[in-house]
Amino acid sequence: MKYEITKGSEKDFEGAPEWARFRTSSYFFEGFSEGLRWGYIPSGCNFVSNHGVWRNAESPFQHHINNVIAERRPITEPVWDGEDLPPVGSTFDMRLKPNGLWLETKLIAAGQEQIIYFREGMEFAGHKNNYEFRPIRSPEDVAKDEAIESMAEIIEYRTGCSPKPLARWLYEAGYRKME
Repeated sequence: MKYEITKGSEKDFEGAPEWARFRTSSYFFEGFSEGLRWGYIPSGCNFVSNHGVWRNAESPFQHHINNVIAERRPITEPVWDGEDLPPVGSTFDMRLKPNGLWLETKLIAAGQEQIIYFREGMEFAGHKNNYEFRPIRSPEDVAKDEAIESMAEIIEYRTGCSPKPLARWLYEAGYRKME
């Protein structure tokens, strides 16, 4: 997860748990907290102190703090659904239309018509309408596509009909190639 530091510095969060949003101190401890309310670490929030004591959502106590040393907030990444242009800074698969090779790409900048992207260690630019974009596929998506392609080749060879729709239906119905 990425964070924006709103008080203190990145160094203040060295060794902090992923969930930590605050670095705090009191008369009795210094530690990291996931929540803070009216000068207290409320019950129901995780924290870990310099004594190595973990408290969790089951803790019935509220702990008074004297000082907020540092604070950070999570930065939510935009979720791209595969439609239109991916958000700048995101990584995705891209290919040259109509049937180029899909390659992992990072979008660096996008204007009205042109895009600048990074792939295979180099920076490129081009007109966005010349490319197709898709989210990076999971291993399950890759296996599904390979199975459909394999079935489509068999169907086309044996029947001469349009193989892809039939292969997709077979796959979605649970049919798999036996090794």
